[in-house]
Amino acid sequence: MVVFDKQAPIYVQLADHYKGEIVASRLMAGDKLPSRRDIAKTFKINPNTVQRAFKSLEEEGIIVSEANVPSRVTENQMIIQQLKRDALEQAMAVFYDTTQVLNMDPHEIATYMTEYFQKRGEQDD
Repeated sequence: MVVFDKQAPIYVQLADHYKGEIVASRLMAGDKLPSRRDIAKTFKINPNTVQRAFKSLEEEGIIVSEANVPSRVTENQMIIQQLKRDALEQAMAVFYDTTQVLNMDPHEIATYMTEYFQKRGEQDD
């Protein structure tokens, strides 16, 4: 469940929630989305807020809405891949900012990161 904060408008946070669901593959290309009314009820927000979030997602090409048909996730894989790249870039920006205080060579950091990913992958198996 999404917990909205006061840092950004709720419609932006809701749009970001759905982008995150797509990036995490919990929503796949072509998947139907709940009705705006159902989303408003689930998140206890105004239906106009949901409409505004969906309009934003439509303008970005992330969802497709047609009259009298449930909105659905775009089937355009280029848009979905760009969403994933954007999410990765945001994560890397935080990582970069965090590791700058270590004053380490980027290649050394990359080596540690590769080892970490391999170790985590083994733990997840």
